Amino acid sequence: MQILPNGDIQLPTLSIADRDVPLASKGHFSGHVVIGSGAGRITQTESHLEMNGILCLHYRPDVREVREQVRFDWFDENGEVFSHYFDCVAIHQNGTRTAFAFKAARFATPKFLRKLGIIRAQAVALKVIDDVRVVTEKDLDPTEVHNAWLLHGMRHPDPEADARAAEVVGDACGITRLDELSREIGLGARGTRALFRLIAAGRLQQAELGRLSPEIRVTCSAAPANDPGPLEDPATDAAA
Repeated sequence: MQILPNGDIQLPTLSIADRDVPLASKGHFSGHVVIGSGAGRITQTESHLEMNGILCLHYRPDVREVREQVRFDWFDENGEVFSHYFDCVAIHQNGTRTAFAFKAARFATPKFLRKLGIIRAQAVALKVIDDVRVVTEKDLDPTEVHNAWLLHGMRHPDPEADARAAEVVGDACGITRLDELSREIGLGARGTRALFRLIAAGRLQQAELGRLSPEIRVTCSAAPANDPGPLEDPATDAAA
């Protein structure tokens, strides 16, 4: 949710998933995470791996939007039609679409991969997506997961601090430490949080690898790569 300047509360928009993920399960984790600017949008996840993966994708500079549980109808060698749900589809800044299957390594069996290969071939041929990626717990970088959750925790705007941070960053050049920019802002922790929001928006970029912290070195970007804006209400992408 988002608390507006007048004190009103704006709730997140509903999920646009093509199927609902049950909230209660005896066998695995399931849950919701709110992503996007403003009040955001509810995003359903069916595993902790999936939640971490979607959050990482959301904060990657080359990703414009993430849609979860995207349906695609495919057919087997007998012509029988089945519905497959991609865990999520990432829409990149250049318009290409990558579907993701988040799967525990023990379940990423040859049989599963063969089936997904057939689905991928049909989905790519119909131009529903451009590619498919299988992600296991071995593929997620713990540093990227940490940074995604940190940025997510800083996402709520602070108009005064955000305006001041944008002004300071606009005058900055070269590589500098985040805490140096924060001191120039002059609002303490509020300024640091505003700088993290500028990193999420692509206005600031890490100049070194590692976990985000006040000591991290950053550089300014003249053209924001991931400036947050209202989420679209897209039509369902499905093909029979």
